[in-house]
Amino acid sequence: MSCSSALTDGEEDDRLRDERPAAGVFIDAQDNAVAAPGAANPRRVDERPAGPARSPDGSLKALALARPGAVDVAIKTRETAESVHSALVRMALTYVGSPYRWGGLTPAGFDCSGFVKYVHARVGIAIPHNVAAQYRYGTPVSRDQLEPGDLVFFDHLRHNGIYIGRGLFIHATRTGDSVRISNLDERWYRTRWVGGRRLAGEV
Repeated sequence: MSCSSALTDGEEDDRLRDERPAAGVFIDAQDNAVAAPGAANPRRVDERPAGPARSPDGSLKALALARPGAVDVAIKTRETAESVHSALVRMALTYVGSPYRWGGLTPAGFDCSGFVKYVHARVGIAIPHNVAAQYRYGTPVSRDQLEPGDLVFFDHLRHNGIYIGRGLFIHATRTGDSVRISNLDERWYRTRWVGGRRLAGEV
């Protein structure tokens, strides 16, 4: 599995010192300021979120995904690639506060690539459970061109998360912590930035 940091004690101290919880407000996919998820009403670990909203006729539409191999992808009709990204963000935010667990792939415990894989599976996108393998999917995105729903990668492909907009991303952090929102400008992430990837694309 991925998400091993292999940090020295000093580097880990830097990361702990730099990584602060996001402010109590964030900007959602519709550019509205809302309370930070989990701040007032944290979700229970065993609580299952609702899936993406159904289209009026309820039918499905296949998506093309830039990928190294076959990946099954399906979303609701009349949704654009941008709305798929919005669905990814909405789904990811429901798991804020879920515990970190090495190798974890469920709300009972996620590691970073397990969290990314699980959220994508919830909207019909199948990707591997490995940071380096996930980096080979989709198309490259520069940091200044990131859009909500893009993947962000750090630390020589040993950590990743899902970008949610306004410089923020959501990720399963480390042992003893949980799924949380962090800022790309925090020093640990800024200095260990690898790149972004955009997975979903419309047929």
